[in-house]
Amino acid sequence: MPLPNSDRGAALADLFRDALAAGIHPPGCGCGVGFAQAITSAALEADLLDYLYPHYEKSNARELAAFVQARIDAGTGGFTSWLRALDNAALSETDITRLFDDLTRVLESMAQVAQPGGRFACT
Repeated sequence: MPLPNSDRGAALADLFRDALAAGIHPPGCGCGVGFAQAITSAALEADLLDYLYPHYEKSNARELAAFVQARIDAGTGGFTSWLRALDNAALSETDITRLFDDLTRVLESMAQVAQPGGRFACT
């Protein structure tokens, strides 16, 4: 069942925390970060936004790209606070739904590694 619009940002903030808790580069990870190094919240935020911005640019979603770029440029305030505030973002319902769906898909995938049998694959 879809969440009411007012709960989507809180759900994303929870997923972000779950993904962050699970995000540890395992020994021998090929990403070049090093051995068994935890991913910081700032690094995870940057990775998410750096993925979304060009994705929206290439798909001609200019308002979404500008919205994400504004967050990249501002870089202030906690990311979970920004996620919670997304419910009130000045975007069309289509754009906000796309942003929520994209963030949810990535964060759910990352958060699954915290589950028994989960495995983080950083590439």
